[in-house]
Amino acid sequence: DKDLCDTIYDHIVPCSPRFGHWEKYADVEGEGSNTSLMSQHSMYSTAFLNPNLPVYAGLANGRYDLSFRQKIRGKEYVNQTGKHYVTFIMSDMDNSYLLSRMNWISMTFNHDHRGDFAMGWAMNLNLIKYAPSIMQWWYRNASEKDAFVTCLSGMGFMYPSMFPELDKQCRQLGRYMEKADSQICLIQDWATVDHNYFETVVRKYTDLDPLKAIIFDDGSHTLDEIRWYNGKPVIPIKHTLWEGLGNAEGVSRAINAKPADPGNMDSYSVVYVHTWTKNLDDVAETIALLDSDVQVVTPEELVEQLYMNKVITPVSATVTDEWQSSGLAIDGSGLSGIGQVIHQTHSTDWTAIAMAHPTTAPAFTFDLGTLHDLTRAYIWNGNYDWGGDETDRGIQDFDIYVSSDSDPLTANWSLVGSYTIAKAPYGPASAEMVSLHAADVRLVRFNVQSNYGDPDSTALSEIRFMGRVSEEENLAAPIGELAFNVLADGDLVFSWATSDGAGYHVLTNADLTDTLGWGVAETIVGDGNPLFVTNAPAADQLFYKVSTWE
Repeated sequence: DKDLCDTIYDHIVPCSPRFGHWEKYADVEGEGSNTSLMSQHSMYSTAFLNPNLPVYAGLANGRYDLSFRQKIRGKEYVNQTGKHYVTFIMSDMDNSYLLSRMNWISMTFNHDHRGDFAMGWAMNLNLIKYAPSIMQWWYRNASEKDAFVTCLSGMGFMYPSMFPELDKQCRQLGRYMEKADSQICLIQDWATVDHNYFETVVRKYTDLDPLKAIIFDDGSHTLDEIRWYNGKPVIPIKHTLWEGLGNAEGVSRAINAKPADPGNMDSYSVVYVHTWTKNLDDVAETIALLDSDVQVVTPEELVEQLYMNKVITPVSATVTDEWQSSGLAIDGSGLSGIGQVIHQTHSTDWTAIAMAHPTTAPAFTFDLGTLHDLTRAYIWNGNYDWGGDETDRGIQDFDIYVSSDSDPLTANWSLVGSYTIAKAPYGPASAEMVSLHAADVRLVRFNVQSNYGDPDSTALSEIRFMGRVSEEENLAAPIGELAFNVLADGDLVFSWATSDGAGYHVLTNADLTDTLGWGVAETIVGDGNPLFVTNAPAADQLFYKVSTWE
């Protein structure tokens, strides 16, 4: 009965995988109730038991230091306008049995259509430990149009909101994502996705360094749009190819009705493909019905496009010979409307406009706070009413300069280009988009050459930029000086100083001549204090190696 099941599960090490068929009791039967039961005991499912797992595990031979690299890694993506991005992801690959079952593989991964279009595959990361040869086969046979994301909900199928040891589970997930070269995590949950959910569940995932995005299967249907949290996007699955729930005609019609504007978060769609009732024939049929402005991409590219098209609000603004606060150009005052800020209109309220006194060339300078790779700017030109039409105070011709420095007074500036923007209408005004491609930008300066004729001042209503945080080199923290002690019983204790938040692998090997014999005995996250490891091996001799990871 369930009480016996609870007793057994209570004695299992937290964050362990469960193999085999579901429990079948009166109150615990089927996927949902079994997943809830396991989650409450900090366990996750890898679905059906793979009868060949002992053989695959034996082939691993303790080599948990293996790592993999996706063929799509390092690909550069082009930022475009007028596009709707859609990605397709195959479901149920948390089921480790399927990943080595050739009749299923022949219907999916070896399908005639694979390679014809971009496709996402939800990889079971446990294969790294239990069946690395199987995972190696998948990575080796992938095309440059195939991308791997994690399976539900990271290491295996569970509901994160019910998982008591979620912190530990996520730390384990981060290490495996790094080894699998995986940057996107699928999550399924049935809890209400509100502020508390983001704080108590999503944050534990987004704190992981390897993770760039979450794709969310929201059973409660409370996540209705892409949300940026902790600097990373959480993307809801809104479409499915699933017998009785979604077909090619319905999915394509829904996607074609959406906007094709990468600056609009509604211009990104994820389609979940139910492996038990649909296959790549259905994906191909759906793609054939999509409009020409819909671009099919891997999950990796969809996430990269999101990052490249993220709206950036400067943290501060200044203007030479300021008349009215330059901060009014970045605080959103005067903006109104539904949806993303770049699609809102600015009112004619003169108290919500940044203005400079007449100078030879007034300069507006914006600090983005950190380094960004910019793709475009959205400019609401001066359109205010001060007893009449004052739109002739709006900017006309200007030069854009950028700098990676943080101090505008000492910064080294580089010219991006010269621009002309339209005069704002006398009334509520929309933003004008300006293409702006510049990398590693902290400061942006508009050197105004002319306005639309007013001699008294130059006005700017609002400004936003679009782009992504610059890629920064991620250097592992150094290992502090090692110290050794020998206990009375002969055991060796060694320690080293750590850096807060840095990760350390402690590897062991009984034979230094066996370069492939190193296995991870322990993985530790430093807290700024010394770490101690005690050697008490069963073997006569055992060699240790300490390495860092991020």
